[in-house]
Amino acid sequence: FKNAAKTGQDIVISDSPDAVQAMRGVFKKLCTSSRELLSVVDVRKVHELLGEPVDEEEGSSMLEFFKAKADTDLVVTFDMFMAWWSQLHDSSADPDGYYSQER
Repeated sequence: FKNAAKTGQDIVISDSPDAVQAMRGVFKKLCTSSRELLSVVDVRKVHELLGEPVDEEEGSSMLEFFKAKADTDLVVTFDMFMAWWSQLHDSSADPDGYYSQER
């Protein structure tokens, strides 16, 4: 993913295409606009749904990472989402196959 978090740095996702596709499906399910963008609130929902609630400090860090002025701004692209997720999960979108399973 190129320039995923508007930092100018590339990230490498060491997952199978199926795992990345599964994460794209999660991302799209959360999209509320046709522009395929999420807000920080939406990314927080992902964490909460997965049993990884975000505290206040992490919430502030997310705003900074995604360069959002407010947590409801639709600024998070899929690449940015994957950059954030990978940063927190050792560059692995689906290490145990959880997201690849049909829900």
